[in-house]
Amino acid sequence: MIYALPCLENNLIENALRPLALGRKNWLFCGNDASAYRAAIVYSLIASCRAADVDPRQWLEHVLVEIPTRRKNGQPMEDLLPGECAKRRDIKPWNLPDPD
Repeated sequence: MIYALPCLENNLIENALRPLALGRKNWLFCGNDASAYRAAIVYSLIASCRAADVDPRQWLEHVLVEIPTRRKNGQPMEDLLPGECAKRRDIKPWNLPDPD
């Protein structure tokens, strides 16, 4: 009797890790530590948008408009994070295919 072996490839995992490895290599050319720190923050926020299924461009436009008003009025900013914005109806989901 011949038994079927389970699939031994891990392409899905490798594709999920590839952007991190590419980013790590690109961060070598940020110029200085402060620039690399800022690039890592932006990269993390965009990855959070992707995980929450939020369109990063629309989210960033919304946040950049809201921050000055909230800062002036002393309102909290925690609900501007991608995970919280995903619960809102006026923020569209990200409908782009995952990069391969």
